[in-house]
Amino acid sequence: MVKDNLTKTELEKKLKEATSNEHCHANISLLNEISMKTQYRADYNTILVHCIKKLGCRPEKWRKILKDLFLIEHILRTGNPRFVDDLKDEIYKLKNLHNFSYYDESRADKGETIREKSKFIVELLEDKKKLKEERKKYSSWKSRIESVGSDYSSGGAYSSDNWGGTYGSTSSDAYYKKREDDDFDSNKKDKDSDDDSSEEKDKKKKKKKDKKKKDKKKKEKEKEKEESSESSSSEEESEGKKKGGKDKNKSEESSEEEEEEEERENNKKKNDKQNKNKKNEGNIKIKKPNGGKKKETKKFR
Repeated sequence: MVKDNLTKTELEKKLKEATSNEHCHANISLLNEISMKTQYRADYNTILVHCIKKLGCRPEKWRKILKDLFLIEHILRTGNPRFVDDLKDEIYKLKNLHNFSYYDESRADKGETIREKSKFIVELLEDKKKLKEERKKYSSWKSRIESVGSDYSSGGAYSSDNWGGTYGSTSSDAYYKKREDDDFDSNKKDKDSDDDSSEEKDKKKKKKKDKKKKDKKKKEKEKEKEESSESSSSEEESEGKKKGGKDKNKSEESSEEEEEEEERENNKKKNDKQNKNKKNEGNIKIKKPNGGKKKETKKFR
């Protein structure tokens, strides 16, 4: 440890502090100082290599990865624009963190903030317009802080040998500390929101159950009404069938009686006709020609 402190440069010590595995936030002044160093050619490569290397830490070193993502995000907003192009070559390492997962002894998910932060950084790298807006937001925020007389540290102007241009850095402890607190405590907030959402879900489920029960009762009542109406209609039909059967039997009996009556009348007519014919035959007399006398024949001489 002592040897590392002796051999490491001042910038390397600051990078190590900014991406340590300690349970504390990186100081915004420290992030500003590192981001400001990206304007120097020699320091730029050191910062880029360190940021890319820390993305590949083991899952149990999740704090190092998360702090590294905070540092990268800060440099994208405030540092050298060249950092964007060089980081794009390693974008696959950021995309690998989209599925990052690590659970501690209490089974708490420590990878959620890392997943969200890595996705946001990839969006900035792939969307120039969005990145430009983020840099503009930070710049306008810095101007407001300067206007109210907040403490700030200026990076000064750099020569053309160091890629030229001017770079000013403002101490944004209040703003970024709040942002980092929100990010580090996102698990707690997510849990609270999950609790709220779970309560809402429970309420919705309860409403659905109540609605289902009401619908079920309604359907049962309708079914009972239908069954009662069907039973009454079936009873009416059965009574109608009975009545119809009786009427049918009566009609059949009356038709049989009519047939028998008709048959008797026909038989009676036949008998009357036969009797009449017999009487007529008894009254008829057979007449002989000329009253039964022989016809005399005259002889001619």
